Amino acid sequence: MRTAFLSILTLLCLLSFGCDVSIGDSDGGIDFGDGDGDFGDGDGDGDDSDAGSGDGDGDGDGDGDSGDGDGDTGEVDVTDFAGGLADALCVSREACIGAAPLARLYDYNACADILARAFDAGEIGTVADSVANARILYDPAGARTCLDDVAALGCSWESTRPPASCQAAVQGQAAIDADCNIDFDCEGDAFCAGDLCPGTCTARIADGGDCALSSQCETGLVCDAGTCVPSLAVDAACDPDTDVCSWGSFCEGGTCQSERTLFSEASGEPCDILAEVLCDNTTGDALTCQKNNDDFNDSAGTCQPSVLAGEPCVLARPDQCPIEQYCLLDDGLNGTCVAREQSGGACGAGERKTCDEGYICLNDECTPRSANGEPCFEDARCDSGTCNIQDDICEPRLMCL
Repeated sequence: MRTAFLSILTLLCLLSFGCDVSIGDSDGGIDFGDGDGDFGDGDGDGDDSDAGSGDGDGDGDGDGDSGDGDGDTGEVDVTDFAGGLADALCVSREACIGAAPLARLYDYNACADILARAFDAGEIGTVADSVANARILYDPAGARTCLDDVAALGCSWESTRPPASCQAAVQGQAAIDADCNIDFDCEGDAFCAGDLCPGTCTARIADGGDCALSSQCETGLVCDAGTCVPSLAVDAACDPDTDVCSWGSFCEGGTCQSERTLFSEASGEPCDILAEVLCDNTTGDALTCQKNNDDFNDSAGTCQPSVLAGEPCVLARPDQCPIEQYCLLDDGLNGTCVAREQSGGACGAGERKTCDEGYICLNDECTPRSANGEPCFEDARCDSGTCNIQDDICEPRLMCL
């Protein structure tokens, strides 16, 4: 069972050498995608720190809203809906685990930028087409309320299907058992099921039912090992062998505990990543666990503050450098903060996932992500997460258009 969303992912990804962000969750888990939560600092301040000293909305614009980035609190045009939803989901995720952990979970790429690119290239990017073809009735004013409600979900974003405000703002016109192209085409809380086009509008799956994605399950449930199961809130009683705690929490001592409790050691205190003795990097100085030596298998260290751009750094987990840089090691332990690599730069496990935003590490080389219609040779290269292997081009995950 997935009893610790970040307990394993944090140690191997967030607190180690970065994450290879999955681009395929083209719905963010709230409506119609894989809900995997693969997600920058998201603090919106545009500075060198990921400690969240900006507006906290995760959209990187510094305006403090959870909408489409235009600073408007009124209507949301249908063409801005995907970007607004990306912003709102990142606000929820940051509220759940904190700005610094969210930044590192996304391998230092901006959460909202990553999700917006995936949404635009996937199903949510086709909402405007469904509106134009009368498969959806869209309310621009209601969409603002929808996005505000999504931004307020916090840790429950993964187990929540479209809030009532979203169902009212993006009204699908297809009844249960009717043809559909995307989930939003369906009335109410239904989703578009099927591997072929068109799909079929289907009621969400109840507790214990078979599933492939969390978004197929009813609200309050997630898909775990092919079955819809309850997502337990923080402080709920749990069995680590059978229960699933909510996103951002884990089952410890018979209770679901927030991952924030893992990040507690103060500056100068001992830390050990594999033993889950972790530094407080949720607020303030965003402490990192500075390694005591260059032995990769030795996870012990000391909690130390992050450093500024261009300054000396040491091997630490997470990296001591600002988001846009990484610690280039000279001798296996000591180094200097340098700019993250762009196209053609070296990357990979040995290079500590050093690609800049907008690039992916493929075959140990930083490579630009591809939009729909651009060449590809594997799914990971595409913003949409789907490479048509017959034509070798990126395409939306669903082609029911």
